[in-house]
Amino acid sequence: MGSTRRFEAWLIVIICLFTKATFGQNSFSTDSSYLASLLIEATQASHHNLDSSMYWSDILKTEAEIRQDTFFLGKAYTMLGNLHSRQANHDAAMQAFQQVLSFSLQQGDSTTMAGTYHNLGKSLEWQQQFDQAYHYYLKAKAVLPARPYTSIHGILTNSLGNIHALLSSLPDSTEYYYNSSVQIRKEIQDTASLAYVTHDWALLKINQQQVDTGLIMLRQAREGFIQTNQLWAVAQVAHSLGTAYLVKEDYDSAVYWYQICISEAEKTGNSNAILAAYRNLAPSYQALGQLEKLADAQAQIIQYQDSVYGSRTKSEINRLETQLALEAQERANAELEQQRAVQEARLATQQLYLIASGLAVFALIGLIFGLTKIRRRQQAFSDTLQAANQEINKQNQDIRDSLAYAQHLQQALLPTSSVLSGVLREYALLYRPLGFVSGDFYWAEQLGDGSSLIATIDCTGHGVPGAMLSVLAHSGLQEAVSTGKKEPCEILEHLHEFLQVNLQGQTQDGLEIGLCRISHKTNRLSFAGAGHSLLVVQRNELQRVPAGRFSLGSNRASQRQILQQEVEAVDYRDTFFLYSDGFHDQFGGVEGRKYYPKKLRDWLYQNHSLPMPQLEQALDQEFDNWIGGLAQVDDVLVLGFRPWPNPRTK
Repeated sequence: MGSTRRFEAWLIVIICLFTKATFGQNSFSTDSSYLASLLIEATQASHHNLDSSMYWSDILKTEAEIRQDTFFLGKAYTMLGNLHSRQANHDAAMQAFQQVLSFSLQQGDSTTMAGTYHNLGKSLEWQQQFDQAYHYYLKAKAVLPARPYTSIHGILTNSLGNIHALLSSLPDSTEYYYNSSVQIRKEIQDTASLAYVTHDWALLKINQQQVDTGLIMLRQAREGFIQTNQLWAVAQVAHSLGTAYLVKEDYDSAVYWYQICISEAEKTGNSNAILAAYRNLAPSYQALGQLEKLADAQAQIIQYQDSVYGSRTKSEINRLETQLALEAQERANAELEQQRAVQEARLATQQLYLIASGLAVFALIGLIFGLTKIRRRQQAFSDTLQAANQEINKQNQDIRDSLAYAQHLQQALLPTSSVLSGVLREYALLYRPLGFVSGDFYWAEQLGDGSSLIATIDCTGHGVPGAMLSVLAHSGLQEAVSTGKKEPCEILEHLHEFLQVNLQGQTQDGLEIGLCRISHKTNRLSFAGAGHSLLVVQRNELQRVPAGRFSLGSNRASQRQILQQEVEAVDYRDTFFLYSDGFHDQFGGVEGRKYYPKKLRDWLYQNHSLPMPQLEQALDQEFDNWIGGLAQVDDVLVLGFRPWPNPRTK
């Protein structure tokens, strides 16, 4: 376990040195190695001894100030801010984080800026200033690059989950953020931090009265902290276990875990955790009737209150004394080292010149030979890479050409605007395939008896698989009409059997469809659907004509019952809507949530009276505003229409 923490500390330093060499204002030197070694000591100590970590962080800050190294000075202030936060010294923590923020703003370092905004938010969250904390979390999210994921993404997402649980004014998205944090940490292989998410998630379960589930998760978090030797966090999770059992009124178990918390906190000198444990032990002992232990706990509370509130001054004095002694010793050592260096330099100058000249000749020869060999290898690799890229580009172009031609073929199957205008008096259409080709399509057909058919279809899947099924479905619809079927329920039954035969009954999936027959002579509309309902707005009232809850062509639809319903015309303003699930399943908005079917129904009702060209533009704009910068997740199809003629235009 100790080797794991040392490896993590060295990994942090390597990343810091790489970042400094790439973006920092100073070149890499032995000074950087020295400052990096101080950062290692501070980081390792932070997991088991806060006073020791504070000591090394102070030294790192002083040494970085002397060298005017703002990169490592920012790291020192970040360490100090986190340590002050753990000790509930929030004013000092906020001051340290503000100093780091100043550095990151000057350097334009968005990653450090995001991490510092998060740390400021976390400090405010611990002070129960939740609104201000949420403000800083959103600022961190705004400046943090979306990709690639880093540990800050996982930490920030975790904190957003916490704040959504604490603020009743925010939507209940806590579990969404916790789950996202887990996925991010797994993707970047940050398994050492998974225990923090598990711990916070467990506290949410306990607050939701799911105490048994919370206890299981807390034990998982404890195992994670133990495996990664995070002793400060081991004490914290023991305190949470005690609190969970206190909620269950299992006072014996609560006492056990509070005592474990005290034992673990004593190892790291975490007086705050010890004080909190004794404060909760007191009511547990009182409930158990153990009055002597209650009196002892109350005495310990008084003792640790003095220790916690008085230790800050003592620690500050000790750190200042240690710092002065270290500076004096370093000055003395520097003077001795300078004297010795001068003497050795005088004796070794001539010998150094000879050795340096010889080494320079050999180094030059070796450099020429090595560069020549490297250049040849690079050229060979470059030729191979260029050939591979050309082949990949050619294959990609072939795929794009094939998909473009498939798109052209699929569009040829769709009814033209003139066909739609012949079937419907006026219409609004939003059709956005996810890729080149689509699993969603619309279909229209004019029958010889003065009636017309109009349908929206959503085949399982999108892209090429969905498009292949859509071609098969189009053939099935055309075959149904060609065999004389006119009623929607008959056409859907025929389409189901057609798909079963052609798919050989081997699929559990199929397609969803909403099909209308419009009789222009009698002003009646007949509807049947599988998965796609029909929305009707008449006399300014919204009605939903339900569809069967099954997919055509699926071997799960053996117990289907296709119902056909009739809608009588009221007047020429009657408005109808058919749509697939792509719009209301789209993620977007401020919170990145789904649009949802009810929101789509409400929007269509509120805008149904618009002229169809304006309604089509409004639909298009509403989808763009909702999706924002997120990716489209499915094919989108919405069709609104008014089939009855306007008597004023006759």
